[in-house]
Amino acid sequence: MDTVCDVAIIGGGPAGTATALALARAGARVVMLERSDYDTDRNGEILSPRARLPLGRLGVWDAFLAQGHAPSPAVASVWGDPQLHEAHFIFNPYGHGWHIDRRCFDEGLASAAQQAGACVLRGARAVSWHSDESPTWRIEFISSGRRQRLQSDFLVDATGRTSATARAQPATRISYDRLVGIVGSFSDRCPGDHADYRTLVEAVESGWWYSARLPGSRLVVAYMTDTDLRTRRRAQLLGDYLRLLDDAPHTRARVDGRTPDVDLQVLAANSSRLDRATGRHWLAVGDAAMAQDPLSAHGICRALESGIDAAEVIANDRIHKDHVAREYEQRLRQAFDAYLRKRAAYYGCETRWPHSTFWSRRASTPSSVDAISLR
Repeated sequence: MDTVCDVAIIGGGPAGTATALALARAGARVVMLERSDYDTDRNGEILSPRARLPLGRLGVWDAFLAQGHAPSPAVASVWGDPQLHEAHFIFNPYGHGWHIDRRCFDEGLASAAQQAGACVLRGARAVSWHSDESPTWRIEFISSGRRQRLQSDFLVDATGRTSATARAQPATRISYDRLVGIVGSFSDRCPGDHADYRTLVEAVESGWWYSARLPGSRLVVAYMTDTDLRTRRRAQLLGDYLRLLDDAPHTRARVDGRTPDVDLQVLAANSSRLDRATGRHWLAVGDAAMAQDPLSAHGICRALESGIDAAEVIANDRIHKDHVAREYEQRLRQAFDAYLRKRAAYYGCETRWPHSTFWSRRASTPSSVDAISLR
């Protein structure tokens, strides 16, 4: 017999879990499918100070504090000139930011959703989803090696940048650049009170470096560049990564001559969005709807806010207020347009390499004409 629910959510990252948690607390029958068991390391990120607001609205602020994430007191940057500049969070009304353990953070949100009444299926991989003339979605997924079925009145795509569910509707993914992050993880040689917990951003000729200390005595160091500007050969990736570090003296000092503890990861970090993020009894949330350059430092916070917003839209959609979905779509579009303008302004502050392909591509606000359509 099929499992029946009001809302099915595919993807259990911050956006998916926030949606599940908000809907469950509103009394909806929610099933969330998450491919992982939250048992492997996930790439850590900075959580901006304003994340206190959505975490508070979700009722998980105290639980978040108890997880022991590392504080981020400031952002240090070498951007626009060779000098190191610092922006301290002491002036932020919400306090300091956080360097988070993503595995712990995501699992904590999933557990909170489960405690609120959502059915959270870990290790569950969706393999098909469709709806006929009725509004009912029929979803097949594999869990514990068995193919199972689920019926739902509403479907949420929380699959991240892949937008796997939405692109099958079909919706089109539009990418505005080719940014990727080449990510290394290092053991931290300065744990405890002597550790520098600032986030460091350092521009170089063909991209920029990001580094931060995370909980668990780890240092994450990512080189951000365009995918067509990096080596395609896996055997050369580490050598190029270490060679490029020589151009970033402040980041290199943090690494202190070491090599990463594990293999480098290459992760998509491009600015992209769906041409439409809502449809007949479905919507996309978080990065599945629109993804931003990590330079914005608001990715997780925006995912949480997006989940709360989506839960309100779904609650209204269930009583046939179609204009609410249109307003959700409009808010997403306006937010993305504002983000593109801010992105152009910040990248425009770096003018030291006027002939660099990477920086010349970011010299102005991209338009939909410049976008790369991905299907």
